[in-house]
Amino acid sequence: MITEFSKKMIIKSAQKAKYRFQKTPEASLKENYGIYIHVPFCIKKCSFCPFYKEIFRKERKNYYLEALLHEIRQKDISGKPSWIYFGGGTPNVLSIEELQKIINTLQEKVKLTEIGIEVLPELINTDYISDLKSIGFTRISFGIQSLHENILKNNNRIYSNPDKIYELVEAAKKNDFWVNIDVIVGLPGQSGETFLEDIKQILKFQPSQIATYPYLFFKNVTAVSDMSDKRQFELMEEAGKLLKDYHRKCIWIFSKEDKISDLARDELIYDYVGFGPGACSTYGKWKIVNPELDIYLNNYRNNVNYSLVALKNNKSNDWRQFARMINDLKCYTDKKNYPAYLNLFIGILKLSGYSKNNVLTKKGLLFAHKITKSLVESLPSPIRNTSFIENYAEYKNAL
Repeated sequence: MITEFSKKMIIKSAQKAKYRFQKTPEASLKENYGIYIHVPFCIKKCSFCPFYKEIFRKERKNYYLEALLHEIRQKDISGKPSWIYFGGGTPNVLSIEELQKIINTLQEKVKLTEIGIEVLPELINTDYISDLKSIGFTRISFGIQSLHENILKNNNRIYSNPDKIYELVEAAKKNDFWVNIDVIVGLPGQSGETFLEDIKQILKFQPSQIATYPYLFFKNVTAVSDMSDKRQFELMEEAGKLLKDYHRKCIWIFSKEDKISDLARDELIYDYVGFGPGACSTYGKWKIVNPELDIYLNNYRNNVNYSLVALKNNKSNDWRQFARMINDLKCYTDKKNYPAYLNLFIGILKLSGYSKNNVLTKKGLLFAHKITKSLVESLPSPIRNTSFIENYAEYKNAL
């Protein structure tokens, strides 16, 4: 009952967000913020992916780069960001020279710190990894999802041979990258046995971090998992037993060191600015989503800046803070940062056995899994779900 109440409150607060297609509010970010670069192009569209993407076409990519560099130059982001991350889509459809142009443009505005990128292994080689290091990247995430060819083909994803992945991971480690590997439990066609086989194989690669994500349900994702939420959680717990040399720093991530790298986790509480079509931002009192590629390019051609804009919701922010704490496997009252109703609820969780000494119990771990999953699945994405756009007719007309 407690879990269902929490899920209901998170979903309810998220659904209150309403976006308007309007002029983008000015950003003013000086410290403790992130920068996200969205590269929307993919060779194929994976059936499980909810993020905004377009099939790669060279001409469209060239227009995108022009518009992206212009957007970066126009934003007030001078300062020292805590992180910079290139996501997608598939960021490594861009050449090293194209990534270098983006890095150089960012460097005109900010002091570069940690720079990460997610890659599809089949599209790169060891030279590409060395070149990433030479232009300033420090973190790399391999989007493997599964090492079983039939499962990936069933989900329309490009397959990479484990031997090639091992070679790429070794090259990344030799270049002093922080190496993350993503794997999903609950993919259509996947069994518990094949998932645990993947974990055992990935252990041989010895990356810095392993992220074990459950299969998430979104409105624009038609493929359905064969596994229940509970079964996915049970398998992730079994994976945790195999990863005994790794530290569990949050509900879905295991790290070899006493730190983790997780953009989605940081987005719960920190301001950040997103560049590129479909990129999200949150700063000041605003939540912002850049429009799809066609409108994004028209913005550039007409020297205007229109996006989907919503006011932050205080109650939603409270529940996001709460979800971040639970995601970090902790549970404690905080009179300074939480309202009275949330501190009361946290007290009930403690009395009900979900936490002990401010740390989640085994019962609390399942709670954290379900709460984090509900939060991610309920995040309002106006591009994915146009019911969040108040003036959708204007947005549709712009398309």
